[in-house]
Amino acid sequence: MEVKEIVFTKNNDKLIIDFLNKKIFYQDIIYNIKEDLLKKYLKKFMNITFNWQEEYINNTLLDGQSWEVIILYNDNSFKKYKGHNLTPDNFEVLKRLNDNLLQEVR
Repeated sequence: MEVKEIVFTKNNDKLIIDFLNKKIFYQDIIYNIKEDLLKKYLKKFMNITFNWQEEYINNTLLDGQSWEVIILYNDNSFKKYKGHNLTPDNFEVLKRLNDNLLQEVR
C-alpha cells in the first residue's frame, strides 16, 4: 500500500502532505516538495508511528491539546491516531520531523 496523504492536526493547526501531487499544505500556503525529500520523510514518519496505539486519551485534564494523524493510502484505506491531553512517548520527534520538513520547503 502506498501512502497518498498524511494529515497532521494539532488543536486547530493542520499540516497536509500530499504524496501524489508532491505538495504540502500548511497555514493556507502550498509548498512544492521534491520526491526524494518525501521518501525520506515517509521512512522516518513510519518509523516514528510504527508502534503507536490508535488513541491516547487523558480524561483527568479539562483543558489541553488535541491531536490527530491520518494516513490515507492509494486504495482509500487509512490509519488514524488521535489523542487528547496525552501523546505517544516519541510524539515530539514527529513534531520536529514536521518542523524540519516545513523548513526545507520554505
